[in-house]
Amino acid sequence: METKRQQLRLFAVLTSAVALFFWVWAILNTIRNGFDLGIVSFLTVMITGTYLFFLAHTRSVNLRGSYILISVVASHTFVALNYMIGVVFALVFMSPARKGYAIYCAVFTVLWAASAGLGGWLLKQYRSSEEAPAGNDSVPIEHTHDS
Repeated sequence: METKRQQLRLFAVLTSAVALFFWVWAILNTIRNGFDLGIVSFLTVMITGTYLFFLAHTRSVNLRGSYILISVVASHTFVALNYMIGVVFALVFMSPARKGYAIYCAVFTVLWAASAGLGGWLLKQYRSSEEAPAGNDSVPIEHTHDS
C-alpha cells in the first residue's frame, strides 16, 4: 500500500513541477501577447497536485473519495482541452508557416490527456489495494449478501 502512495506522491510532484514551468510560461505569454488560458489551467493542476501530494503523504487520510479522483482528472483534462483549442486556433487562424505550433499543441494535448488517464488509473489502483484482503494488494474483496 505504501508503494501506491509513493506513486501518487511522485505523480503529484512531477505533474505539478511541469505545470509550474508552463504556468510561468503562460504568465509571460500573457504579459507579451494577451491572456493565455494556461494561467488558469496549469494552476488547477498545481492545486490538485499539491492536494494529492498531501493526501498521499498523510497515512490517516482516505484517498478513496471521488473528489480527489475527479479533481485530478478534470484539471489535467482542462489543460489538454486548452492545448486542443491551440490546435484549432493554429490550424484555422495562423499562417501555414506557424503549423509547428499546431503540432506542439497536438503533442501536448495527447500528453496531458494521458496524464489525466494515468492519474485516474493510479488513484483507482490505490482504491483497489485498500479494498484488497491482507497480503494481496490487487484483488478487491467481493461482498455477497445472503438472504
